[in-house]
Amino acid sequence: MKQILAVFSVIFSLFFLNACDDEKSNAISESKVIRFQVEIPNHEPEAGTETTRVDVNTLKFEHEDEIGLFVVKRDKEQSTNFVDNAKMTYDSHTNTWVVYPPVSYFPSDKSPDVMFDFYAYYPYIRGVDPTAMKIWGVLDNQENSINLGRSDFMTACKTNYIISNEFVKLSFTHHFSLVTLEYHIGSGQSLPFIGIRSAQYIVDTFRLDSVAKGVSSLTCERRLDGDILTGMSPLKIAEGSGITTYAYQAIVVPQILDDGPLFYTLKKDDNQFFSINTQDAFMGFERGKAYRFSAN
Repeated sequence: MKQILAVFSVIFSLFFLNACDDEKSNAISESKVIRFQVEIPNHEPEAGTETTRVDVNTLKFEHEDEIGLFVVKRDKEQSTNFVDNAKMTYDSHTNTWVVYPPVSYFPSDKSPDVMFDFYAYYPYIRGVDPTAMKIWGVLDNQENSINLGRSDFMTACKTNYIISNEFVKLSFTHHFSLVTLEYHIGSGQSLPFIGIRSAQYIVDTFRLDSVAKGVSSLTCERRLDGDILTGMSPLKIAEGSGITTYAYQAIVVPQILDDGPLFYTLKKDDNQFFSINTQDAFMGFERGKAYRFSAN
């Protein structure tokens, strides 16, 4: 499910059905589609990061990726929940999003006195409470690209929208950090396991609307039972002169570790872990930023 990307825009539709009578059905058919533009920008490079290195952050939405959507309807008198965790599924064949359950509105909603607030998040979670939202955080095993993408929690919002022909623009924000290690493998060598050392965190319960609007940030509680190794996902980025270069990637919770080794590899012949020396100093990971390291 999946992956994130460097600016990737798609258009999808909310289909409006189930009118109460023929008159309302005819009215709805005149403007039954709200169009969306979804943008998921790259993680922001850390300050001082070299820009000449190969850009490996080419992640994207994949077929059947799922986004969750909440919508609040507001008028002069009250606010009501208009859409409750609709699931938007990406169809790569048509480059569209399918919304379930379908969402309907009445012609009376097309008024300057009626506004809609959209709150979206990725990846989709069934039965989630947006006022007391809980997420798992990052996965311990991100050795495949699917788990890498599933670990990247993102939110987006569009507020004060009045029904019109204009796009509803949902620009997502990354809440965790992307870490990349460039690692060279000699001819005939097998692809090794590489893990990044990380503290174990539990994400605190939060309000989706507050986090999506940037009013508040995710907070995490560190577990006391030590650090773990998170398996990283390899991507081949260069090959030549008997050397193949891979970019190992992982999503981590923003944190500051001690000055010990950050990366480890598993030697299959003796089944032991060995630390990997890097050319880059580590100070800490910040929300929404990308970090790159090179193995010596």
